[in-house]
Amino acid sequence: MRVRSEIAFCIVMLLCAAAETGFARERGLYRPLEVRRAYELKTRSVDGRPGARYWRNRAEYSIAARIDTAARAVAGFVDAVYYNDSPDTLNQLIVRLAPEDRGAGGATVSRIAIDGRDLASPRDFTRRGTIIAAKLDHPLKPGASLKLSIAWRFVPPDGSPELRGSPEGAMLFASQWYPRIAVYDDIYGWDRRELHGASARLGDFSDFDVRIAAPGGFVVWATGELLNPRETLSAGTFARYTKALASDKIVSIVSAKDRASGGVTASGDTIRWHFAARSVPDFAFGASDRCLWDMTSFAAGGKTGGRIASSSVYRGASRSFRQAAAICRGTIESLSSELPGAPFPFQSVTVVEGPADAAFPMMISVQAADGWLFHQTLSREIVRSFFPHLVGVGDRACGSLEDGLARMIPMVYQTREISRFDKTYDAAAKNCASYERIAGRGMEDRPPALPLADGEGSDSHADRGSRPAEALRFLEEALGEDAFKTALREFMDRWRHRHPTLYDFCNTFENVIGENLSWFWKPWFFEPGYPDLALKETRMSGGERIIYVEKRGSIPVPVKILVRFVDGTTANFYQTARAWDKGNDMFSISVEGTTAIRSIELGDAAIPDVDRSNNVLRPR
Repeated sequence: MRVRSEIAFCIVMLLCAAAETGFARERGLYRPLEVRRAYELKTRSVDGRPGARYWRNRAEYSIAARIDTAARAVAGFVDAVYYNDSPDTLNQLIVRLAPEDRGAGGATVSRIAIDGRDLASPRDFTRRGTIIAAKLDHPLKPGASLKLSIAWRFVPPDGSPELRGSPEGAMLFASQWYPRIAVYDDIYGWDRRELHGASARLGDFSDFDVRIAAPGGFVVWATGELLNPRETLSAGTFARYTKALASDKIVSIVSAKDRASGGVTASGDTIRWHFAARSVPDFAFGASDRCLWDMTSFAAGGKTGGRIASSSVYRGASRSFRQAAAICRGTIESLSSELPGAPFPFQSVTVVEGPADAAFPMMISVQAADGWLFHQTLSREIVRSFFPHLVGVGDRACGSLEDGLARMIPMVYQTREISRFDKTYDAAAKNCASYERIAGRGMEDRPPALPLADGEGSDSHADRGSRPAEALRFLEEALGEDAFKTALREFMDRWRHRHPTLYDFCNTFENVIGENLSWFWKPWFFEPGYPDLALKETRMSGGERIIYVEKRGSIPVPVKILVRFVDGTTANFYQTARAWDKGNDMFSISVEGTTAIRSIELGDAAIPDVDRSNNVLRPR
């Protein structure tokens, strides 16, 4: 018995050259004016590379902050040197403050100064919610720099995930907590969007020198390298910390016994922690006088060399977090050796039991959960160390590509590891089910190219990343694993520490693969639509049975068919999404032989289909 495929077109192809040219234009991707302007100015190239005149601005931050546990607040001073590497003269500076929610909580600013001159509102600056627009007495010319100084205090809104502590002070996690200069780029200019609730905004890749004063007994974990562990940790804690930095085994740095006996940190009412990080888009920290701390490290390999430290910070009752350091290690090893197959970009990562699932450079907040959910969530958040913390795929220019990459990249690792204790787990099938719940349903299923609306966070829709993750999974199938990996790595190399757009991503893939992929990009990323395949009919022709599959939806997905014969035998057919790469709406396979067919079944749990009622045929 042999299964053979052929494509059946539902329309007659236009034969004249003029019509073919028109068809090619129709398949091309829409380019917004700001993208076209970037090509004209040569800041970006149509082949997906940064243009000959590409630029990015940056800053150097020096932050001195103090944790006020009684008021559940953080206050301090920020000094930032901002470098204008753009070709534009800037007449104002946009500063982003920490989130607020309906006027409750948020940041208060007691002083703003630029190059040593104090600013007064509203003469020198205006504030709208979480955005401060400061006028510049002396416009900042290309190649010049200025110094911004701000004294501020941040009290998180009630229920905010940005900074939260239990009454006994179990954990504080601070993410969007300090004033920072907004992104100014070649596509949109200043990013003036406000912050609300769980929303996040990508920053420029900048350098940070941060000192955090915390009450005695509080350990602080943060983005970057801890520069003074000997001065902040007690002798016993420091010894275990040093051991973990060189140990492949998980070391209990701070155990329940250590917490009960005290003496976890150095002595004193106030301990000053000092961290430094280079070329990161944000800075986050966590602090606790109750949480436990496990840590391990392992050889990094690749270009970075050295060892990568993996820490887990959690409350004693959190069973899942006892595995967090090991999950972190396993995920990082998979990312380095499998997909994307690149060295991990940081020398450490700390996972804290936080109030929300969110990732920041070297710091990950994950909610407590059991079983596969915890493992899946944590591995996804670790992927964000590459996207957007190494390659700045922000929500404004890339839509939900970041979420799609975070979901798709670890799927093979997740299925392999989680199925060890949960035999039913299949990462691809779970994501497919998530997408099917929203596919074609208005604002819940928006094209991934659309940026987030003002005030929305990447987790504002639980399934926001499911559609781009499906697209990336099927693109890898269509191109082949090696070709997909090569294109993804090239994209990462081109846009490391830069701010790409979705067009840069698509154009890089086409440039590396050497193929126009508009047939795939357009329906999956740029247009509303949904996947819907149906078994249309079967016909006998010259001793063969022709099975017709109709694409009723606009989104191309793989075709999988199981043919069951009356004698108990079966035949399988699978074609990637390339079944639809010519713009056709009908696809056919030919089943040769004389054995009668009992049933024909289309699709499976890992291929999205909004209407499965027409996926089974029983030929007469």
